[in-house]
Amino acid sequence: MTNIHRCVTTLGLGRPSSSSGEEWQSFKMLFHGFADLPSTVGQYTLSPEFTCNGHRWCIDLYPGGDNQASVGRLSLHLRHCSGGYATATFEVSVLDKYQSVQHTKKSTLRNFSSEEKKTWGWHDSFRRSYILNQANNYLDDNGTLAVVVSIQRDLAAPFVPNNPMSSMITSMFLDEETADVCFEVSTEVDSDDGDEAAPLPVAFHAHHLILKKCAPMLASLFGSDGEEIATATIADVKPAIFRHLLHYVYGGSVEEGELNTHAKDIINAADKYSIVNLKLQAEATYVKSTKITMDNAIDNLLYADSQNLALLKEVVMDFLVEKHDEAVTKDFSDVPSYLMRDLLVAVGRVKDGKYDSSKDNYTSMRVSELRMKLAEIGLDVDGSREAMIEALNKIAEDSNEVVSQIRCLLSQEMTYVHRIDTNLTTLDVGCPSSTGEEWQSFKILFHDFADLPSAVDQCTRSPEFTCNGHRWCILLYPGGEGQAREGYLSLYLRHCSGGCATATFEVSFLDKFQKRKHYFTDKFMDGSFDSDNTNWGWHDFCHRSTILYHSNNYLDDNGTLAVVVSIKRDSAAPFVPSNPIRSMMAGMFLDEETADVCFEVSSADVHDGDEAAPSPVTFHAHSFVLKTCAPMLASLFSSDGDNIATASINDVKPAIFHHMLHYVYGGDVAEGELNTHAKDIINAADKYSIVNLKLEAEAAYVKSTKITMDNAMDNLLYADALNLALLKEVVMDFLAENHDEAIESLSFTEVPSYLMKDVFVAFGRKIKGETNEGSKDGLNTMHVSELRMKLAEIGLDVDGSREAMIEALNANDDEFAVDSNEDGEEISDEHSRSDEDNEEFSAGEED
Repeated sequence: MTNIHRCVTTLGLGRPSSSSGEEWQSFKMLFHGFADLPSTVGQYTLSPEFTCNGHRWCIDLYPGGDNQASVGRLSLHLRHCSGGYATATFEVSVLDKYQSVQHTKKSTLRNFSSEEKKTWGWHDSFRRSYILNQANNYLDDNGTLAVVVSIQRDLAAPFVPNNPMSSMITSMFLDEETADVCFEVSTEVDSDDGDEAAPLPVAFHAHHLILKKCAPMLASLFGSDGEEIATATIADVKPAIFRHLLHYVYGGSVEEGELNTHAKDIINAADKYSIVNLKLQAEATYVKSTKITMDNAIDNLLYADSQNLALLKEVVMDFLVEKHDEAVTKDFSDVPSYLMRDLLVAVGRVKDGKYDSSKDNYTSMRVSELRMKLAEIGLDVDGSREAMIEALNKIAEDSNEVVSQIRCLLSQEMTYVHRIDTNLTTLDVGCPSSTGEEWQSFKILFHDFADLPSAVDQCTRSPEFTCNGHRWCILLYPGGEGQAREGYLSLYLRHCSGGCATATFEVSFLDKFQKRKHYFTDKFMDGSFDSDNTNWGWHDFCHRSTILYHSNNYLDDNGTLAVVVSIKRDSAAPFVPSNPIRSMMAGMFLDEETADVCFEVSSADVHDGDEAAPSPVTFHAHSFVLKTCAPMLASLFSSDGDNIATASINDVKPAIFHHMLHYVYGGDVAEGELNTHAKDIINAADKYSIVNLKLEAEAAYVKSTKITMDNAMDNLLYADALNLALLKEVVMDFLAENHDEAIESLSFTEVPSYLMKDVFVAFGRKIKGETNEGSKDGLNTMHVSELRMKLAEIGLDVDGSREAMIEALNANDDEFAVDSNEDGEEISDEHSRSDEDNEEFSAGEED
């Protein structure tokens, strides 16, 4: 990652009061050292990725132009980084050093496809010499070029839950009922008493097919053993370490505390059984938690060389070069001579100070950057520096294209921005010239603060943001949580990722002039956030009346409160590839070699009685995947001995069944296919209880279908029949909005009477405006997408009528209330400001 000093990402809660026009989301890219970026024709620099409308994007900047550019012109393209299909209307602007817009390029609606067209933009964007001319004031005093890309927001995008395949596979971990293999892992005897009997081995049940796909070396330990569960003995890994290893294979994660404590054991086990990404994660943790000294440098260097730990080797070499005066007194007779090359690389980095990310300089590139480049193009990231450089050079030669990729800050949740505004998400490309500690700051805009629910224990939650590889959010209680003094608001930082994390953070309020008003700082180190303590913050942050008091200028003219949370960056964090479970399982889709069941799906109906029906289309699958991720499909099969069991499907078209089964295996359905076949996919997913796909197809149908008086009743009855709460809501909102015309032109004789309640809900929203999100009573008029999101956050079923969803949420609230002090236990009194501090602060602000 790049060095960033207080780079601010802005997130919005509620809807800002914009004057007019369409709503756009804007991102500012800072191309540091623009004059030094590779400027050969065809060489480009990628910005960090950003997210808009549920898709990931980035900017391709060609300082010397792409292959179709005119001489002297730079090229600029918007790249769609997510899979599948997307549409976007966008524009790109170049700012001068005073942050004024100088040039703007505007696009029409463009179609992006992962298979056909990933990028849209301009070959001849701007003249490079004009930007470099100092008199034009494009570059700031540090040589940074600011580029803003704005994408028109898709405000109609409803909440759609993610594909649950990965979590479902993880739930199979140690599932003895479905397992077909078992590891017997021996424990170590620490006692020196030879008469003591060795403890019994610990059994770990597993699934051979998952091992074969995700951990082939573990799978190879088993042979065919008929109908009995095959067993394999593991004698060189401790049971606790093997459990972490196997859990990772199933898509799980290892908590940070466990990684710190057992880093070497995990590295050794993961290396032996080729669980590459876990090995690299444990290596990164070991590097972070181990201080290299002259006493341990050589031991660590030899260990890194023996286990092929390129990152650790790099850190040790950098240390030795920095301490070269002391290093010359050490004995290096045991160090292999071929490591001289790594030493020279470290010397070169110190001598040159910086490097150019081009093919010619892969030799001085950091290990994390080499691994990141390899991961982006799907190559093996476990290897020596020489092996990684050789692989990258070969790719560059094969493609005849040298790519400069400087990856850094990734910010995921953004605010509503009307064209170019001061509230931009800023992403850095390259290294800005800055000093001091490195922090990452997030500005959260609480729109209409005075109207937020202010009863005790009513919480407003910010969008999530990412820092140091973890997801976070802010919990704001305008009326205070249970332990707050009367009249005080409470504010906490919540850790939203699984596992453990540490954070040094500070929170402040800005006034309407963007100056810091109310300032708190506290430090929490060494595993402060874990599964038992997900929140840290303040019961009595400040008095609510202080914020509402007009003369204090906390709220802007639209009633918006700006809160800034800053988290100290872990600048040493190396690149660690993510767990590959989803991609590996998706690779099993239609794998006939390992399949044990088969669907025979009949083609579409043949209307001509004389025409022979086409042969059914076969889809091979795996019973354990179906049993975990699609139980209704699994129930179609019965045991058939050693033969592949078959089941006939005659009520779904083969093309639709292909999409459905692909989704079950963790795949995605392209947006174009969803739009074209939305109803067919909804019907099939509803019949076979593939809930999240059904909701995704429903959202696509709502987006692509314009409700009119001619189709309103058909869509309402269809929504009621298939339990499509979102579609029903859209139709009801349309009828409430156009009630006069509906009364005149529509017949309601076929509409069930119980749908009258939905009319009242739609009318209530129309009269009252936006729902009071934090209020329990507000559930009755809350949008379907918000209800589904709340259910998904607490792990409840998101498929059901509005009434069923509200009932589930109310039941959960009642159950939660029984737990007397759950939130209070998460916040330690020693981390709360004293009463005196709060009183003095509030009084000072009011004065």
